[in-house]
Amino acid sequence: DSSSKTTGVTFSKMQHISTAKVLGNVSGSEGDITEIDFKDEDDMSSDSATAVASQQSIKAYIASVGNQFFHLQQKNTSGTQSSDSLTIGQYVKRSVVSQGNTITGASESSSVITLPAGTYEIKAFGMARTDGNGTTPHRLRLRNTSDNTTAILGGVVVTIGQSGLDNEAVAAAPLQGYITISGTKNFELQHYAGDGGTTGSSSVAGGFPVGSGESEVYADILIRKVD
Repeated sequence: DSSSKTTGVTFSKMQHISTAKVLGNVSGSEGDITEIDFKDEDDMSSDSATAVASQQSIKAYIASVGNQFFHLQQKNTSGTQSSDSLTIGQYVKRSVVSQGNTITGASESSSVITLPAGTYEIKAFGMARTDGNGTTPHRLRLRNTSDNTTAILGGVVVTIGQSGLDNEAVAAAPLQGYITISGTKNFELQHYAGDGGTTGSSSVAGGFPVGSGESEVYADILIRKVD
């Protein structure tokens, strides 16, 4: 008998239990010992609030979630100015392409990023070049184009040009945050430039080259699936 928590569990009760079961009490209050499901699921697909998991499955699940990344960049050949043109006063889609993807169901087409349901940590930056003398304030946003909403808004930075000193000064606009989506959605990394400098240009380039002999990187977005 196991009528109270002080009487214990008899050996006869532990001698034979069903396959993939353990003995315990998950009722949340004092009660009889019962058989509880024991699961070895690397994807935790049952999502049970009462089953216990194997050590191996917990390790595998954490490793699989923590290692799901999607990395995209806008690049040009060394010494070449960014092919992205940022229209003044408008959000413009940055031309990012996949550099590597381990998230099942995620993809990129024409710089539109498709993500399946889940929670994501996202970090990005984008360059903008001032045109002549003056300032170019600019910022990034991650736009949910499926729902026409802004998922993450980046901070504002200012690119400053000064004749004879830093005429083509370039500053990177940062973006970071978390999003949770219940279904598959499309996103764009979009860049807003607030002014073109004293020349009154209608657009500015999305970055100025360094010419190091390796690819110029003008925009970057790193997506990590955390759940």
